[in-house]
Amino acid sequence: MLEIQKISVKELEYLVDLAYSGDNDLLDKFHVKKFTQKQAVESTMNMVKDAAEVKELSYYKVTNDKVAIGYFITFDDFLYSFGFNKKHRKENILKAWWEAVKSVLGEDFFAGVLKNNVRAIRFLEKCGMEIYNGFDDELPEDHVCLITV
Repeated sequence: MLEIQKISVKELEYLVDLAYSGDNDLLDKFHVKKFTQKQAVESTMNMVKDAAEVKELSYYKVTNDKVAIGYFITFDDFLYSFGFNKKHRKENILKAWWEAVKSVLGEDFFAGVLKNNVRAIRFLEKCGMEIYNGFDDELPEDHVCLITV
């Protein structure tokens, strides 16, 4: 059974590392640039640190059958970051995760994703989101915003 638990930022780095473990496509194609796993985790944690300076972030641990499988981060009505270990990216788990995100953010929210992370963009579109250009002047140039529809 999938569960989410609010956590402190101190617990996040382990979960980001867990989510990125074994995902060579993420490291090669879908992160800021081609990274080692350690570099990708450091990059993500630096982006989170920067965001936390201007937004009040909430951090969530995702478990399935009591085993940690990933994380997600929110603020206001915005899904800021998320990741799951490759072994747990199964349809039933991802559907349960989407319902958990909606239980935190409500039915109507935004998400930010790196523009080159077409895999995450496609996933969010399959969940019912679409590209939204209303935040173009507020997002970093290398990000895209999506909105629930």
